Amino acid sequence: MSAFRIQTYIAREVVVNFLLSLTLFTFIVLLSRLLKLTDLVIGSGVSLGSVARLFLAMMPSFMLITMPLSFLLAVLLTFARMSADSEIVAMKACGISVYKMARPVIILSLFVCSATAYLSTYAEPTGRRTMRDIAINVAMDKASSAVREQVFNNEFPGLTIFADKVFKDTNQLEGVFISDTRIDANQTIITATSGKLVTDKASNTLLLHLKDGAIHRDTDNAQKDGLQIINFSTYDINISMENSAAQASGTTLRPKLQTLFQLFNSLEKSSDPQEQQKRRELRAEIHERLIMPLSPILFSLIAIPLGISSHRSNKGAGFALSLAVFMIYYMFLSIAKTLVIEQGWPTSVTMWTPSIGFAVCGSFFLITCAKERSFNPISSGFSYLKRLGKKT
Repeated sequence: MSAFRIQTYIAREVVVNFLLSLTLFTFIVLLSRLLKLTDLVIGSGVSLGSVARLFLAMMPSFMLITMPLSFLLAVLLTFARMSADSEIVAMKACGISVYKMARPVIILSLFVCSATAYLSTYAEPTGRRTMRDIAINVAMDKASSAVREQVFNNEFPGLTIFADKVFKDTNQLEGVFISDTRIDANQTIITATSGKLVTDKASNTLLLHLKDGAIHRDTDNAQKDGLQIINFSTYDINISMENSAAQASGTTLRPKLQTLFQLFNSLEKSSDPQEQQKRRELRAEIHERLIMPLSPILFSLIAIPLGISSHRSNKGAGFALSLAVFMIYYMFLSIAKTLVIEQGWPTSVTMWTPSIGFAVCGSFFLITCAKERSFNPISSGFSYLKRLGKKT
């Protein structure tokens, strides 16, 4: 059998396992959001069309995680099955090295990397922005759906709204309690016996019209008598829903909602030295968008030797180890991003260290496996713990 036919055989099995794994993991992730989508239809009266668009907008965010994970599992399962059926031994006997077996996997990983790059740089932030636009439109069409009864609602930035009763048909509220921190650090408490939500689609704003209440404002925290109380018969609160033009330009969007090109533009515009925190967030987000597409090829380097070595150990343990690899990678990437944003560590070095470390480890494992040296991370780990226990 020629090397090309063997590589085609490996590639076909990886593709089948990848599609099955991608379907399974995406479905599992979507199940976690199914209850919330059902609540929107039944509880808030949102149309099925809006829920369907919201469902589609969620897909890029889910697939950005499930696609690399599915490829990792697909490669692991393929080589584990081939190893268990002694096909790896037969291929080596025919002169097919591990490097030649890995070639179709590397080629497929490049396609998965390209799809992940599209999701990371454009589709995922666009989907997040679409989700927010749908939420804004739902709030404008059904203003009362933005406020749930007897729940502290904090969907609006700087505002926490509590209503004892909510009448969805008339947008009326009763027993209103509001915490407002939009103006300054001092918290303003507003209470009212009743209120009404009025929408203004022209300016994308909600007007909360309150009746018979009081405003409690802390004017000076250093003095005991610094509490200001203002009674009112009517009082209006403007709740701004972000302007569509600003959303399109990306100037007021959070980094997670911006495409890669918008992130670069925002970084160029934020030249003020006082905006160091914002610049760190933008730089960290840019590097994360560039790193994420590389995860499939990094995972394939580790999954191939793990799969081949699985005939020497329990398959379930090897499967669990692959999931551990996935979690460890994203954990280190998350830690690196936190260190850049919160502690001001160097962006490039800190953000790329986990990926470089995984690339070195994966290459080492693959070379070790190709040279037919003893490679079993599970038994090696237990052996190391035993030696450590004897020393202590």
